[in-house]
Amino acid sequence: MKVFISGSYSIAPYCESGQLPERVLMEIAKYLDANDTIIVGDCAGTDALVQQYLESIHYRNVTVYVSGVQGQTRINAGKWEEKHFHPSAKSGFGFYLEKDLQMAEDADAGLAIWDGTSKGTYINMVCLVAQGKPCHVYLLKEQTWISVGSLNELETYAGPPSRQTNLKYHAWAVAKEFQNGAMTWETLKRRMRDLAGRKESDGQKTYETGRMVLRLGTRADYDKYIAHVVEADEIFVQYGYEPTEEILEAIREPYAGTMLFSMISKTAGDMLGYIGITEELDNLEFYTFPDYRNQGYCTEAVKVLLQAYLCGDLTGTPHDQVYGETIDINEASMRVLEKCGFEKKAVGMSVSINDNGDHFGQHYYHRYVYKNEHE
Repeated sequence: MKVFISGSYSIAPYCESGQLPERVLMEIAKYLDANDTIIVGDCAGTDALVQQYLESIHYRNVTVYVSGVQGQTRINAGKWEEKHFHPSAKSGFGFYLEKDLQMAEDADAGLAIWDGTSKGTYINMVCLVAQGKPCHVYLLKEQTWISVGSLNELETYAGPPSRQTNLKYHAWAVAKEFQNGAMTWETLKRRMRDLAGRKESDGQKTYETGRMVLRLGTRADYDKYIAHVVEADEIFVQYGYEPTEEILEAIREPYAGTMLFSMISKTAGDMLGYIGITEELDNLEFYTFPDYRNQGYCTEAVKVLLQAYLCGDLTGTPHDQVYGETIDINEASMRVLEKCGFEKKAVGMSVSINDNGDHFGQHYYHRYVYKNEHE
């Protein structure tokens, strides 16, 4: 039997000593005792912890699914067999959705480790259940298991249908149509891709601070940001990597699933920098162009977008926390996070290794978290 294990990126608060919860490990062990094939993605968070556990016990019956060509694998801890898929989307949530759709198709059953928020994990669950495949779900917040056998059981977790931005509900509705025989599996996959590619702010959502408008960034805005980072020689400060051709090529596309907003001056109309949040990771990022630093613009933007995200206005789903991570020499970013109420939770070292096993960089980072005061 092939078992698709997936889960939320933001699993760290629910794990002790950097390991999966004991109850999850006990459940996975049942599949390993049966020598089932484990299929898993290559993302940080749950994927990485599952891989870490399987590698630690030298389990070999594992296949890692990857969106993109050879060389684009993010994590393969045990050097297991890989399957690569080539999405039509060049970046964003849709790019990484491709491997998930294929895993749901190939699997006989699923095990999901869910924080109640992750859109990707929810889509995995509805795609499995719509095909009549059982899915065992560990709810991280409740610390309990549920066995899901029907889409009706998952509707409760989809959220309100009235919100155009509620991707989980619309994914559930597409899966329901498939289950009722209204479409083929290929059509379901196309519809899921369309949902993933649809901007969360089709309604042209913008936010305002005293001096700025935060509007959805365009491709031209992102290219302008990259040009500023390169010209200011700040690749290492911003990303933690030396500016090799490989790194420069990689950063020319936004990180998967990130909602990027351009910071626009109300008076001059100039772009001052950008701010973004990746819902799958609950992760905040920002950058102010050099000419506009030390003037409080970034702090203003963070405070406004942070609250929009936490209360659910930005995505249609409330969130409990937001993370911010910065390289240890980026003191300006640390000050912004601390001014906005973030607390430092960890200091660590990130080591980068390429596909040949060669070490090509390392940096120390500081990880911050902002907890929703309305929890």
